[in-house]
Amino acid sequence: MPKCRILLITRSLLTEGFYEALNEALGGINDVEFETIYLESYEVNEVSRQLSTVKRPDTALLSLMGDYPELLNYLRDWLRGTSIIFTLSTGLETIMLTRVHNYELGELLAGTLSTRNNSSESANYFDPKTFSRMLHEISKSLTDPVSHHLENWALLIDYWRNWRRENIINMVRLVLREYCNIEAPAPRPPIELGDYWIEDDKGNVYHGINEFMMRRRLKAPFIVLLAYSGQSYDKAKKIITHIVRSRADAVPLLSNYGYTLRGLKELLSDVSVGAILDLQWFRLVRNREDADVLPKFNVPVMNPVVMYGRDIDAWIRDNGAQPN
Repeated sequence: MPKCRILLITRSLLTEGFYEALNEALGGINDVEFETIYLESYEVNEVSRQLSTVKRPDTALLSLMGDYPELLNYLRDWLRGTSIIFTLSTGLETIMLTRVHNYELGELLAGTLSTRNNSSESANYFDPKTFSRMLHEISKSLTDPVSHHLENWALLIDYWRNWRRENIINMVRLVLREYCNIEAPAPRPPIELGDYWIEDDKGNVYHGINEFMMRRRLKAPFIVLLAYSGQSYDKAKKIITHIVRSRADAVPLLSNYGYTLRGLKELLSDVSVGAILDLQWFRLVRNREDADVLPKFNVPVMNPVVMYGRDIDAWIRDNGAQPN
């Protein structure tokens, strides 16, 4: 019997890169069982069918991409015997599931956080970066062990939202050391990428266009590639690498949690470009003040990725530009 069972329940389709990082984190450790469940649906009967294939864990990590009351009630009941639950997604109802033994961390924070949320989208959702910062701040006013668990919760969110191999490895190591009592290597601090950045095909990160152009010896970029990072990073990286190696004048702009248009405005507003290639499967406008960014560039915007959930009229209304 394993010393510790860990279950990651996620709405993100995990890639080969994730499992490579997971295998490295678990290398040489034989008494841990780490399972993952990709939720194909938020429908309770389907989730119940999927969870029937795994054993109830000692520690659960949840990344659900939104609050779904019926599903959350089901998970709360299914995880009743699980002593440690950390939510990696930051809906107000979702975070209520977080607990460590007898400490109901989600319930402890709910009232405090609802008065601090400045999200322009919804009073029931917290930007993960903002949420992590609030956890760090609140933990300073509390005593251990609650303070310590809040700090760890913030770190787990930071590892998860800044999707990099090193961060996934360190996220798993933190859980092993802190909540499985296993002597794994000490986790390093999260690699913080910010809301948006430019990244070349070798993984080098730039927070300004001039440094990128000097490194690539470009006089002017022609194509700007817009892509998500986070859990979509490995998939986006393959496409970006292929395009950049074919077109040296392509600029890959990545973002966490839908800040791509802000990055476009802040990093490339003074640069003349020829076209924008939007590789995002979900074209989210994070802030309404960013909605007029695309028309100001006055260049073709191409969307080769199939978009579900919004028709052309809704896309134009949200983005202020005609998709091509």
